[in-house]
Amino acid sequence: MKTPNPIEAQNSRARLVIAAALILLPLIYFLPVFIWKLTLVPGDGLSQNLGVRILIGQMIANGQVPLWNPYIFAGTPLLASIYPGGLYPPNWVFALFSPSTAMNIVVITTYHLSLIGTYLYARKIGVTRVGALLAGLAFTFGGYMVAHAGHTSRIAAAIWLPWILLAMSVMLSFATRTPH
Repeated sequence: MKTPNPIEAQNSRARLVIAAALILLPLIYFLPVFIWKLTLVPGDGLSQNLGVRILIGQMIANGQVPLWNPYIFAGTPLLASIYPGGLYPPNWVFALFSPSTAMNIVVITTYHLSLIGTYLYARKIGVTRVGALLAGLAFTFGGYMVAHAGHTSRIAAAIWLPWILLAMSVMLSFATRTPH
């Protein structure tokens, strides 16, 4: 029987605590949404984004590709429009859930992806677990992400920065590896 390694046990606990923090922190931050049954559509989120996302969800649910929006002017391209995000997979939840639930899922998931991506990138470049978590918190709940919560397309684009940096860092580490 193998004797447990205390360092491995401590690392396992630390990984578990960090994983729980990465999952729970956005939920805690948005706790008022759950308590008071709010919808995360402040400002432009309500006036510019929600309606077209509902339209995209209805089209997808009916088996249509969301190519055209017949409700703006005499019709406008929908798939090519930047704000609705017809090809952005998180927005497809509008085909499955009520608009309020779908919008909350999209926004809260965006903050999860931001926190996790920043944490993973920081760990990849050698930052400690606590430092990486703090970096994730600073990026995810910093001024830009909080100020633009209603501009879901902007925050959805911003959150991919740490993921792109992580991918570049991984590719660079493969490229600079010397063969044995």
